[in-house]
Parts: sequence; structure tokens; C-alpha cells
Amino acid sequence: MDDKTVAFVLYPGLTPLDLIGPLQVMSGLETVEETFGVQPRHHVVVVAEDLDAVPTDTPVRVAATSTLKEAAEPDVVVVPGGGAPTLRQLANPVLLDYLRHADRHAEVVASVCTGALLLAGAGLLEGRRATTHWAYHRFLDRLGARYVPERWVEDDRYLTSAGVSAGIDM
Repeated sequence: MDDKTVAFVLYPGLTPLDLIGPLQVMSGLETVEETFGVQPRHHVVVVAEDLDAVPTDTPVRVAATSTLKEAAEPDVVVVPGGGAPTLRQLANPVLLDYLRHADRHAEVVASVCTGALLLAGAGLLEGRRATTHWAYHRFLDRLGARYVPERWVEDDRYLTSAGVSAGIDM
């Protein structure tokens, strides 16, 4: 069996907990699989337009391990959220194009919190049940998804979560 690539998407202004919480869980899976020789193995990467550190919505800066081009066809893609900087990414054609391209190949497309807005902005949640942070649910509806006020929602291969701890559970 082929190994699987799990790509966490990094962009300027995201909320670090939306990234780090689920990333910690998936990185742990990679360690367990390696220890016990489980196949397929999941290789976790953090992807961005380039490898430079980007600002977050805290004083912490975060850097990717791979570029969007290097991980163009992940098996799993996870998009963390944030506040106003995440909304600004709705106008980032490079990020939205990456999500559309990754979607064509991914077995699972997931988001944490307002990361769902980026999936919806890329046209991936059109007519689908999805969730996000409650304060942003009207944006999700306007972007074509059907907001569901649940901790996490699964609609086919799309998983969306309402926030940090929900993203870990997802």
C-alpha cells in the first residue's frame, strides 16, 4: 500500500491552535504507524506558498515544511481557520486554486473553524452540510454551504469542525 500524505494548509494570519491541535494528533498517528509497521502510513506536512515563516493572529510565526507545489496532490487536506486574516484569504487565488486542485485528488478534505469558509470560497462545499465557528455561520451560508450548528459535520469526504477542540476530535 502507498503511504498517504496529510497536508495542513498554512497562510498568513491563521489561528495557531486551529493548525497545531489537529496537526499534533495526526503527527502522533504517523509515529504510531512507524512504530508498529502499520500500512498505509500517513506522512504529515505543513504546506504554504513558500517556506518562509508567516505571521499568525498571535505573536508566533509559523513556517511550512513543503510548498503547495511539492504537496499538490495530498490524500488528506486540512485547512485551519482564523479571524479577519482568514477572510482576506478568500481573495487569494493561489490558495483557492490549490484547494480546488487538492480536492480533485484528496480522499478527505477537512477544515477547522473558519477554514470551512476557505473551502466554501473555493467552491468545494456548494450545497453541502458544513459547520464553522458560530460567529461566522452566515458567511458559510453566503458562500454556498448549508450551515449545521454541530461540533463537526461529515458530508461524504468533507469534514468540517466548529473550532479548535472540535478539530482535534474530527
